[in-house]
Amino acid sequence: MSDNRVVISARSGRALEERLLQDLQTLVGDDPSLLARPVLVVVPSASLRRHLQVSIAQGLGAAVLGVQVQLVGHVAADVLRRAGHTAPRGGLLFDVLARRAAEEQKSLREALAGLSDGYGVASSSIRDLLSAGLDDNGTAAQDALPAWDTRARAVVDAATRTHGLMRELGVGRRANTMQAAAAALQEAGCKALPARAILVYGFADAPGLTRAFLRALLRQENARIYVDRPCDPADSSREEPGCRFVDRFLERLGQAQHPDHPFPESKAGSPPHNAFTTSGTDAEAREIAHRIRELIDQGTSPEKIAIVARQLDRHAAALRRRLRERAIPFSGGTLPPSWSPTQRGISAICELLRTRGRALIDRWLDATSGFASDSDVRLALRVIGCTRLIHATTLDLAPFLRSRDTLALPARRGLNPRQSEGTGDEDATPESARGVRNEKRVIQRHVLEQALANAREIHRLLADWPTRAPLQTHAERARDLARILGLDEKENPVADARVAARWQDALNELIEHDPTFEVSDDEFRVLLESALQGGAEPMGGQGGGVAVMDVSHARGLTFDHLFMMGLERHVFPRSISEDPLLADRQRHALQSVLPDLATADASHDEERVLFASLLGAADRVTLSWQRSDEEGREIAASPFVERMLHAGRLTVSKVTRDLVKVAKERPVTARDAALALALSAPRALFHRALTPALAEARALLRLDDGMGQAMPEPDIDALADARMRTLEAVDPSRDTPEGQAIYRGPSPWFGSVGKVRAGVDDPRNNDLYVTALEGMARCPWQLFLSRDLNVERPPDPLASPPEFSRRLIGIVVHGTLEHLISAALPDPRPRTIAEAIASGTTDVTMPDEEAVVRALEDAVREHATEEGLHLGGLHQALAQICMPLVRRALSIDWSGGSVAVLGVELRGETPITIGDKTETLHFKADRVDGSQDGSVLFTDYKTGKPVSNAKTPQTRTKHLSQKIRSGELLQAGAYAQSSEGGRGRYLYVEEDIDEDNRAAYVDATGEAADAFAATASALITARADGILFPRLGDGKGQSGKACRTCQHMEACVQGDSALKMRLEHMAERCATETREGKTLSPFERHLARLWQVDQEAGA
Repeated sequence: MSDNRVVISARSGRALEERLLQDLQTLVGDDPSLLARPVLVVVPSASLRRHLQVSIAQGLGAAVLGVQVQLVGHVAADVLRRAGHTAPRGGLLFDVLARRAAEEQKSLREALAGLSDGYGVASSSIRDLLSAGLDDNGTAAQDALPAWDTRARAVVDAATRTHGLMRELGVGRRANTMQAAAAALQEAGCKALPARAILVYGFADAPGLTRAFLRALLRQENARIYVDRPCDPADSSREEPGCRFVDRFLERLGQAQHPDHPFPESKAGSPPHNAFTTSGTDAEAREIAHRIRELIDQGTSPEKIAIVARQLDRHAAALRRRLRERAIPFSGGTLPPSWSPTQRGISAICELLRTRGRALIDRWLDATSGFASDSDVRLALRVIGCTRLIHATTLDLAPFLRSRDTLALPARRGLNPRQSEGTGDEDATPESARGVRNEKRVIQRHVLEQALANAREIHRLLADWPTRAPLQTHAERARDLARILGLDEKENPVADARVAARWQDALNELIEHDPTFEVSDDEFRVLLESALQGGAEPMGGQGGGVAVMDVSHARGLTFDHLFMMGLERHVFPRSISEDPLLADRQRHALQSVLPDLATADASHDEERVLFASLLGAADRVTLSWQRSDEEGREIAASPFVERMLHAGRLTVSKVTRDLVKVAKERPVTARDAALALALSAPRALFHRALTPALAEARALLRLDDGMGQAMPEPDIDALADARMRTLEAVDPSRDTPEGQAIYRGPSPWFGSVGKVRAGVDDPRNNDLYVTALEGMARCPWQLFLSRDLNVERPPDPLASPPEFSRRLIGIVVHGTLEHLISAALPDPRPRTIAEAIASGTTDVTMPDEEAVVRALEDAVREHATEEGLHLGGLHQALAQICMPLVRRALSIDWSGGSVAVLGVELRGETPITIGDKTETLHFKADRVDGSQDGSVLFTDYKTGKPVSNAKTPQTRTKHLSQKIRSGELLQAGAYAQSSEGGRGRYLYVEEDIDEDNRAAYVDATGEAADAFAATASALITARADGILFPRLGDGKGQSGKACRTCQHMEACVQGDSALKMRLEHMAERCATETREGKTLSPFERHLARLWQVDQEAGA
């Protein structure tokens, strides 16, 4: 090498790499004898090592012999090996030793003992001091600090104590390897490192003891260091001011930087800097992927392109999707830990070790591998109040299961065949009558018992874990824990092999140095968590394609094209905070004796140099940042970007989020093309784009069946056609007569489901109950979903505490009253109205308080358990709510003595005449009483608001008729019409109701009876004709009553304002045309009649 300088610098990474290759060209010769002493290139990172190996092979043009590119740590290990020394081991023990030393210091103990992992903060400070060269003798460091600064002095004492403990145990960190290698190199010289030249490349800084090794390297013959001194991004005519950070690094290496830079710049000259801004992360990733695709299509090798970001996690999802959509090969980057099932499993086991019996049930189940019915176990334990591992160990299933072999869960499992026919109960669904049923999901007793046995075994192991023991003992316990959790592949064929391998590797690493070393259980957990760090899953491939990396891994690399993304304020430069125990003020004082001690304020210059170096790492650099997020909130650009903008060093373009504009300007993915066409083009064009978009999505998802087997490929064309038919029905194009007709006419999405046909498996062919008609009046579509299709929203017991629905309260009150009254009736008690009348009345007296309490407890236990509410505390709360209602129901009728009862929960039927046909309407009466004159009183208990709060009987009668006409109250009318002398009664048992309003009566004749007949016939006809529209409005601009508490909104057009308006306009048109005497279709006729029925109740 003709240039004898030790420090070689250049204004850009490209120029520096060219200089390195030129020097290597000079050093590499054809003499085979030179191979014994190769040229050694020392680098800080594996990514830079791979990059230089490729660049050297390509740049020197032929097979290259006698050049080695090695990581600095490997070079240090080689030096020690050649010098006859062994590299220090057991570095994992450092954290434990540092924590012990910190705990010995009173001032640190007072400050940190009460914090979660407080001594971990001290461990970080101690690491910095030891890396800077502090040894057993900390006197000089103590003298550099003021006497009053007891906390900082305590940190120094803890660091010297840690160093002494490590020396006694023969334990060393990577930094100690560097220190030992530096000493060996100084002592043995070229014997320890037989290289004819040593080229140190890619370093801008290094920890203190690593600097000591670099100093020793640079003292060797033909050694030099290559440093990047980039230009100021805002002014290419001068050096980046942050290069003072590089100067300090060189000073600590004992090298002085020459003021001139004789080596010429890269022939490419100063690279132009383009930039763009976007709104949202996805738009930024989409634009980068588009530009890279163009480069590749123009012939650029993907390996010559890189994407770097300061915080890659923020962009991982969008980048991975957009690069894959564009068929761009890429490698590098890691997925966030939460994305990795392996990392989540490891995290759950560590949390189990940390919290033990206090561990949440969810974390215990997250830690298990291949546990049967995991989701059902999780749900079952939650609904019976078991939230922590300790609760599971003492849980007795007997009170919840009793004699049953299953536990009901608050969720359905879908339609399943039944072995027996339905009973005809009013509360039974139509599916029950036709041989299928949407049953509650249940969990088998043996599955729960197996899970609880597993929990008890884990808890015993954790409870018996020794407080202090050798590492070998702790490791054996940890292996037992893994076995119990199902991570032993020999015992559990479906064990997570990756979690099991990581766990075993970490345990082997812990006991490798000294298995007899004693640690506490908490210290073992700290060691284990340290050993389990790393192992993140890659975002892309394994080395080929476009390089995706964070900025720290990009240091020293060069490319043809570089994309720097995410350049927002507080991201790049990163936010820098000082050490809470050893602030910069104290570190500056210590630098008089520990000059290599790092400070936070130096990081500001480091960030500037890193940014400027990246700008010089490629011939073409594109910067990008978000001007706003996905919600439209403004985001400020990085200060580095602001300086360049102010100096006019950036050419910035604004990238729109408008897919229509984007699609017009350039090629887009099939998905984006379909979205753009959906927003702007005729339906036919969108239909053509939908098929490739669905195929693209299918290919990107790479779906399997959970066992690694690919799922059958769907018919993409048929799927696209189905979606288009759905679109035409929901949102028809009004540019054509056909679309106008669809828009004005009925649709399945508006409840036009077709007429009932006899002889087919249609749930509407089953017995029709009066409660179904009331549901029809409330919302026909809701009735169709809940009773005909038996659709149910699965409740989430994990999201909020269980609550008691009014339906459950009513069921419990009814069940209690049924039990109390039926106990006084002859056995077997009648089941139908006819049987009851034939049997005659029974005088039933007021039950005593003990019987009432017992009946209520039984009803609560039965019905709450069926709803998946198993906690005893919930049962007590429900009983307290229902008890006043039960007492009030009894006091109303039994205040005067006994009551002549015909029966309870009696089934009956009422004929409804519709034209020349008669339909049968079924019902079930809560209680039926008889009298000596042959009249029959039917009672329907109500736990809600009364029919009316009016003061006069005439007004109360009017309100009752309105409620019947609206379809809200039809049961009493059905009762009254079912038998001669019949009378229906609504009995309201809520408190704070005026006694005159507690009961509302409907006779077989009169205004209320006429209203019942008209409303029932209209509802029955609409149901038979298949007119089951969603009642989305009340005609006054407000949502329909049923919408406010609807459990089926996900299966309804309720949330679509356009569809809601369309249906309202259709209803208004039909009502107007009805008044005008125009001829309407059956759908329009029923819509006009029933849409207004909801308003009539409040008229």
